[in-house]
Amino acid sequence: MLLICFSSLNIPRLDYSYEMEWQDLMLRVVKSKNHLSFLEALWNKPRSLSQVPINYKTAHRISKEFLSLGLISQRENKFSLTPLGKFIACFLLGKFQNHYPKPDEILTYIDGDFIGRKDVIKEVLWNVRMNRDVVIVGEKGIGKTALLKHLKARYLQDAIYVKARPSSRIVVKIAEKLRVPHRGKRVDELLEEIERIHHNPSVLLVDELERATKGSIYLLKQLRRMKFVIIGAGITYPKSLEFYREIRLRELSRQEAKALVINSLRKELRDIPEELVNLITSTTGNPEKLGLECTQAILLHREGELSTREKIHEYFGEPKFPRKVVILPARALLPLGFLLLSLRFFFYGIREFEIGYIIGTIAYFLYFIRSLRKS
Repeated sequence: MLLICFSSLNIPRLDYSYEMEWQDLMLRVVKSKNHLSFLEALWNKPRSLSQVPINYKTAHRISKEFLSLGLISQRENKFSLTPLGKFIACFLLGKFQNHYPKPDEILTYIDGDFIGRKDVIKEVLWNVRMNRDVVIVGEKGIGKTALLKHLKARYLQDAIYVKARPSSRIVVKIAEKLRVPHRGKRVDELLEEIERIHHNPSVLLVDELERATKGSIYLLKQLRRMKFVIIGAGITYPKSLEFYREIRLRELSRQEAKALVINSLRKELRDIPEELVNLITSTTGNPEKLGLECTQAILLHREGELSTREKIHEYFGEPKFPRKVVILPARALLPLGFLLLSLRFFFYGIREFEIGYIIGTIAYFLYFIRSLRKS
């Protein structure tokens, strides 16, 4: 029952480079008792294959599979669970100490205040009032779907939320909203009935526009003529579907990301370590990725796994800040210029005139190396 509930949720991914749906990932993990035994053996501490209570050849095969899925990591001959592996093990092994998460807790990034998106919401609502079509675009996990659902829940309760495909499902959802009987009727019959009774503008929230088919595009153009205002969202969208306004969602700033993480963790953690917030927000401003990190932090907190600074760093790693390398610092310009001019004057008239520039270049190189070591 737990597996069915988990797989039916649209839960964000942690291994962003691995394109696999959650339900497929879960099915691969639970396809045999040996897979679960392998997962449980690594729950408390890293182990070698010989310490896993299953056949060595089987353990070797499963370790390769779990490594490719990003569930475990290997250091020398020891294997340990990654945050993704720990996250999945919480569900499959019941490691919640009787504190099972509610489905809504999985999507902790859906915050009531919608941090960092207030200006976008204002712009969308303004265009809706003017009966103008708007499309929201952005990378995967940036919060497009969450934004559409937030708009419907908070501001556009009468709007109809649909996905771009299949097109027949769009028509059925509209018919249900307008209380048009649809059982046993063809799509073209339903469209005729919708056009006959629909007179006032309505808002249609269309998600996943990057998956729109030719049939979907043709249908949306028909619906526009029937006074449906389309608010679309997708990684991309068909250019033949012209929109009055294109809004591109950006990643959250560092301050916005911190505010979102604190709001999410505050649901369960009374004292939120600043170090934990810094580690979570150090690598991304993508709301979906931040949300999954917060969900993991809550689950690990329930297990008592975030009680020390060492454990926090074990699960969330050291923050990675790119080192800023300045090839020509401003403070080096004056001494470098003076050095080159002095050397040129000193060696002027000598046959090997270029030696001054060579020495000057060497001097600056040594200065550059010294400045790098200081940074």
